[in-house]
Amino acid sequence: MDKLLEMTLSLTDEDNKRNLPIPFFVPEDMEALHILFFYEPKTSDDREKQLALAEENIRRDAPGDWGREYDPAAFLPLKNLLTLSLDDPFGYRGAAHRQSPRQEHWISETDASPGFFAGKLPGGSYCLTVSVHGLVTSRCEARICIEGKKRGEADA
Repeated sequence: MDKLLEMTLSLTDEDNKRNLPIPFFVPEDMEALHILFFYEPKTSDDREKQLALAEENIRRDAPGDWGREYDPAAFLPLKNLLTLSLDDPFGYRGAAHRQSPRQEHWISETDASPGFFAGKLPGGSYCLTVSVHGLVTSRCEARICIEGKKRGEADA
């Protein structure tokens, strides 16, 4: 397997609600992509911050009398949510909108992890997008490793 991309993202409050495009190159002779994605922490240990965020969301999404019926503590623990989507040189190749902070995905000509499309992997510029849907911790580390399996290469 050839390593096509390896990186760590150090996310902060400023990255909340942002899409982070990460370009990488895939050579012509690849028959499969292997994507590993990990982030931590998943939840915050700061109960007061979590309660404040829950109260803020209730005020925003259920204003006035309607929001009074909600107990902010019922929404705890709040969790960080980062998801992936992938574009190949011709457009959208799929997405992994999962809750898990540890993900592994495969894409090949004949098979693909749920959410992604199987098919020929054209050589060229690809873009993995990390969508930071919700960041409830002040810091979050995300690690990405993308490997390519060459056509005819034996399985590891």
